[in-house]
Amino acid sequence: MNFLKRFILIVLLIFTSKTITLNAIAVSKLDLNNKVVLITGASRGIGLATAKYLANKGFRVYATIRDTNSLDTSKIKNVHFETLDVTDLESIKKTIHKIVMKEGRIDVLINNAGFALGGALENLTMDDINKQMDVNFFGAIRMCQEVLPHMRSQKSGHIINISSEQGVYGLPYGSMYSASKAALEAMSEALSIELLPWRIDVSIVEPGPVETDFSLKMGTREIENDPYKKICDYMES
Repeated sequence: MNFLKRFILIVLLIFTSKTITLNAIAVSKLDLNNKVVLITGASRGIGLATAKYLANKGFRVYATIRDTNSLDTSKIKNVHFETLDVTDLESIKKTIHKIVMKEGRIDVLINNAGFALGGALENLTMDDINKQMDVNFFGAIRMCQEVLPHMRSQKSGHIINISSEQGVYGLPYGSMYSASKAALEAMSEALSIELLPWRIDVSIVEPGPVETDFSLKMGTREIENDPYKKICDYMES
């Protein structure tokens, strides 16, 4: 079984297990029947595979992508695709409102949208760093803030934040990607406690390497006689 299939099974296990533990906090079971799932970053890789898998298991899946031209959605059955940019609050509000008006609820939010910023720290501009945090961390916060009022009114819900092994330990030439995922993990742990009164669960998934065309963007800051050039060129190739 390849890693991507194992990852999807882990996500499904989170839904179906009687209890899971996040930093010693037990969270409750979520039934499969007709649950409404909203997943970001579903144009490819983990997001797309998870959307398809959950739809086939009976979830009502709303999968969001930033660019509708990036994927032929006509061939994908039982998944409702919506345009959403996690860096654009109005885009988020519009999509969530549309789903709630149609379904009456959102049971599961999977924050999957993200990309990796590569390069030595010296090679990164502040604009590069801000973009990394805006998508990987602030994007998840925006999604949580807009979905949570609906989950609180339901007194139920489940937020699953897709982190990374690199959120646990930093790797060279990926410092800001690691930082964005570490921030996501810390936020998730705190949020899981805040939401206990409303029976809203928060989970973190930490994938390792995945065979997919995951978006990698290299830093754009130029350095005279760049000592990192060979390594960065290799990463980009």
